Amino acid sequence: MVVRRVHLERLGGGDARKGKGELLAWLKFWDVRENPIMPAGKPKAVRVAGIADEPAVMELLMLDVADNAAHVAIPDPDRMLQHVHLGTRRQGGIVGVIDGPDKKPVAVCVMVPIQWWWSNQWAIQELVCYVHPDHRRTDMIDDLMDFQKWVVDEWSRTSGYRVYLLNGVLGAWRVMSKIRLYSRKFRMAGAVYIYPPPDMKGR
Repeated sequence: MVVRRVHLERLGGGDARKGKGELLAWLKFWDVRENPIMPAGKPKAVRVAGIADEPAVMELLMLDVADNAAHVAIPDPDRMLQHVHLGTRRQGGIVGVIDGPDKKPVAVCVMVPIQWWWSNQWAIQELVCYVHPDHRRTDMIDDLMDFQKWVVDEWSRTSGYRVYLLNGVLGAWRVMSKIRLYSRKFRMAGAVYIYPPPDMKGR
């Protein structure tokens, strides 16, 4: 396959070397996208956050937003805290955290319940899944994603119907590496990810 330099530059935002890396990431993506998507037990490292964790959780979320979202819309800490409260104050959501060596959270995922617009049944939407940069050469992101799977499997067991997890990748940089990460854990369903994969028999 021959790829022209102009296309590599387009992929890399003007930098052909970065474009080559992005292209290789795309090719690797196709290698993992058909991996089997398996259920997961509750990872021992992840715990459900409570009210006492709110300052540390907000500190992590502010780091994430500054890095990945502030260029899209101005952050509002009060708005962010509303979503955190849904989990830490048991108002329908759930916040999972992993503690660092000093027993302070260094990784977090925030999930909230949503209803399908055509149904009274519920699903769970991931709002954020973030690991502090100092702890990224670990299994923490995998543990957070397995925790999300465990949550929806447990909710499904007690609700009487399948509760799905919805998540996705929104970003302007390192997008392919994030897509590859999500593709190892979840199945793409259109342009978002869903767990577990819906039954498509007869379609």
